[in-house]
Amino acid sequence: MKSGIYIIENLINGKKYVGSAKNVDKRWYQHKYTLNNNTHDNSYLQKAWNKHGKDNFNFIIIEDVIIENLLEREQYYIDLYDVCNRKKGYNLAPTAGNTLGFKHTEETKRKLSLLKKNKPSNRKNYVTSEETKRKIGNTNKISQLGRTHTDETKNKMRKPHGAMSDITKKKLSDWRKGLIPSEKTGEMISPKVKNILSTKEVMNKIKEINRKRISPMKGKSSSEETKQKLKNRIISDETRIKLSISCKGKNNGENNGMSITNNEEVIAIRNDYDNGMTLSQLQTKYNKKYMFIYKIVKRLRWKWLNDGSFR
Repeated sequence: MKSGIYIIENLINGKKYVGSAKNVDKRWYQHKYTLNNNTHDNSYLQKAWNKHGKDNFNFIIIEDVIIENLLEREQYYIDLYDVCNRKKGYNLAPTAGNTLGFKHTEETKRKLSLLKKNKPSNRKNYVTSEETKRKIGNTNKISQLGRTHTDETKNKMRKPHGAMSDITKKKLSDWRKGLIPSEKTGEMISPKVKNILSTKEVMNKIKEINRKRISPMKGKSSSEETKQKLKNRIISDETRIKLSISCKGKNNGENNGMSITNNEEVIAIRNDYDNGMTLSQLQTKYNKKYMFIYKIVKRLRWKWLNDGSFR
């Protein structure tokens, strides 16, 4: 890895771009990659590259410099070649290492904004590997060593993530009380829907509908004899058996869509329990919850299943 000062020179008009890097070979690769893909952050150099072609530019390392002196020597060559002068060079900032003194025009800001909005992300569907996550985590831990937070920052961190401000809470409260849509939402809602957005109006309409609804029992009352019959109604054992048989198997046991076992497994659990296995052993063998096993063997669940082993 070699650090130093380099220039990118236009062989047609002699204009230069001066830069410095800790690794000049890697920096030149980055310049070529972004220039060839029309994504270089120096629009002036990018336009020249597009116009004259990559074969008319030359990359030259003009001085090997230790890292500590890079900015000082870069500033020397920026001033020497006067590369911030549009007639002589492509540098945008007059100060080495930063963009102080350079400001984008409003038109350029607008174009850059549109470009970023319309440009698809290169990291779409990108999955960070576990090794990369670990490296990032270790780097963040080191960067936080010896750092202390201010009281203001601590208070912000104590606040629950996503907590709403009092203003936001009031807006939500007002919206829920009166269903007040925003101006943008109001423009999208049809006039017909707007007419029923008022909570009070909706509630009044519901009350009116309920008033007009006629109950089949309205105006009717059971006689004293009927009330007494219902009160003293006794279902015979024969009727109970018939009802049980008619309902048996319709939505019970394995026919239930939410069942987590079947007839054979229930019978096997009960047989194992009768043969001396403990509830804990049954729980491990059948991989079921303890209370599920308990209710099976005690006939609190699947009690309709006659396995012939109930004692």
